[in-house]
Amino acid sequence: MAMATKNLLIITQKVDANDDILGFFHGWLREFAKHWEKITVICLFAGGSDLPANVKVLSLGKEKNNDGRRSSTVWQRIIYLFRFYRFLWQERKNYDAVFAHMNIEYVLLAGWLWRLLRKKVFLWYNHQTCRWPWYWGARWAEKVFYTSPFSFFSKYPSGRIMPAGIDADLFQPDSFVCPAKNSILYLGRISPIKNIEILIDAAKVLKAQGQEFKMSIVGSPSAGHENYYEQLKELVDKSNLSEAISFFPGRPIKDLPAIYRQHQIFVNLTNSGSLDKTTLEALACGCLALVSNRSFEQIFPDEYHEYRLFRPGDAVDLAAKLQTLWSISPELLNEIKNEAREIAVRGHGLKVLAKRLKEEMP
Repeated sequence: MAMATKNLLIITQKVDANDDILGFFHGWLREFAKHWEKITVICLFAGGSDLPANVKVLSLGKEKNNDGRRSSTVWQRIIYLFRFYRFLWQERKNYDAVFAHMNIEYVLLAGWLWRLLRKKVFLWYNHQTCRWPWYWGARWAEKVFYTSPFSFFSKYPSGRIMPAGIDADLFQPDSFVCPAKNSILYLGRISPIKNIEILIDAAKVLKAQGQEFKMSIVGSPSAGHENYYEQLKELVDKSNLSEAISFFPGRPIKDLPAIYRQHQIFVNLTNSGSLDKTTLEALACGCLALVSNRSFEQIFPDEYHEYRLFRPGDAVDLAAKLQTLWSISPELLNEIKNEAREIAVRGHGLKVLAKRLKEEMP
């Protein structure tokens, strides 16, 4: 009989509680520490953290590369690779299994070594597509975890659907906060895959119909997508929407609940393929949400689909759904909010995720 996994090695991109995109993983580590005796983390970038004593973080050193946002040189990547293998060997007696969060390339690089060391490998991969080198890397994994039924590995026997892992203690409603009337929020990284231009097109439709509203776009451009961010700002200016739409830089995770609570409706325009945590965070804070991601069809009750889903890429339909939500009765509004929070917390809370992972990585 195989021994129970007591000590876990985690491979992840960044450990930084203040990061506007990956700061959530710091909370994951704090919760995971309650389920494993010892956790060793190898990350590309290490920033601010406050972790339990049984969590050890080893960085490959990208934080020394001009705050970690600049692209690494070939020489720096060679150094990272050398450190990666050194840490794996150095810590080989301190972990029983490996959990690679999204970084499938590290499984491709080290799967052979973990096989020789008889370490079980588990992968978190949530994209709809998978390039062939990464597919072969995933073959080293005993199980692949994902959150969306549209994920690439959902059709494979090794695939396991999992909760998204939102911190229900952090993301809560506040009855003393009243969201701004007819307010709309987009929050997340700024990149073309997020289809934010469709939200701006919907704003143009609302303005043409004489509908008053305020929209906040909160997030910073991911590396290489700075031009896309500027194009969005230009689109707002050319559409004479500067008074209605405001841009704000990305904020650390601790600031997000207050932002969600200040807005009536959260809009997510990501295509089907992954279950965006920001939508679930917004729901947990009592914010309404509109999405085009068909992954949410299985989460929301059928009777609420008309209040939750809009047609992908259809700005006119999105504008219509926004107006519908602004016009429903307070009683129905509260019913939808309460049920949505229950769905988000019960089905996708971080405590639920940690327990499931412990069961799947015995």
